[in-house]
Amino acid sequence: MRILQLSKFFPPDWGMDTGSQDMKSKHYFFVKIGQALRTGTILRAARRYPGVYDFWRRKEIPASAGVDLSDSRFVHVGDHIFFEPLIRQLRSQGLAVKVAPTIAMREYFSDAGHAVVDAQQILTQELRIAPIWLYDSIPSRERRRRFIYLDPADHGISLPVTNHLTTYLMTTAGLQFSPDSVNCVPHKVFQESPMVNGIPGPILIYNDSVDSGDFRLRKIHFEKLLGQAELKHREGHTIVRVGTSEERDKHPGSLPFPHKDLRGKTSVMDLFRLMNSRAVRGSISFDTAIAHLALLYEKPAWICMRSFSTAHARYVKRCIFPSYVGDHQASISYL
Repeated sequence: MRILQLSKFFPPDWGMDTGSQDMKSKHYFFVKIGQALRTGTILRAARRYPGVYDFWRRKEIPASAGVDLSDSRFVHVGDHIFFEPLIRQLRSQGLAVKVAPTIAMREYFSDAGHAVVDAQQILTQELRIAPIWLYDSIPSRERRRRFIYLDPADHGISLPVTNHLTTYLMTTAGLQFSPDSVNCVPHKVFQESPMVNGIPGPILIYNDSVDSGDFRLRKIHFEKLLGQAELKHREGHTIVRVGTSEERDKHPGSLPFPHKDLRGKTSVMDLFRLMNSRAVRGSISFDTAIAHLALLYEKPAWICMRSFSTAHARYVKRCIFPSYVGDHQASISYL
């Protein structure tokens, strides 16, 4: 019997300090709780393997597949990075594959050579694939028709998450597949960013925000992150701060030491190009996409974990950073 993992959504001190949480954060939290309840109850019978929910249930091999990553409320940059190698493996099997990413990630998937479409076109494919969190985003009459849903947060996963999901997706879809020979390293953007020109190196990319789940953050988390940045600044690194314009407007204050503030000036593709730049030596961030990008380019990542249950923190360290098996040379330091 599967135990519902509500603990992965609750910080240890949830409810003790809610004064700083806005309504959007609270709404997101309760939506995620609802999703967890549904996954562990009404959808439980469809869980064929850890993290894999099977509504495909066909013996014939599909000729086409569509991957829906379009709902930006629940699918963030890191999730796209988990799914890109999976899409590549489906294409290698001869399937015609289309992907519907969020607007911010469309250029990334085009750069990787994938067919980028809108979400409506995913429903015209024989096999449909989506993160389990998008279940409610799918039209109700289509949710259980030819879908395989994937849950990257399932604690039953034991391998790095992309390798696990790719292996069991292929098995569920009836595709021939050799897990030992698969390359699940995500696509890299190979250009370098001109934004670092004129900035004295070595450079570290610094980000003190999250796409979602800010209810997990406490004052101590920001202090740890800032303390590491200050230390690296004293050691001679230039800190380059990145983030969205919304994050800049919400927290307009500067860091207490000289740095370069690029918040609101970078696209997602710019972040790939920044991390690929030779002057950039790594990242300092929460457990977010910035850390994934540093590791993808085999550069050190200093990561401050948000408030998770002990079990979920172990899972993140075991299966999420990095999210794939590879000859990985970059170091990970948890603050």
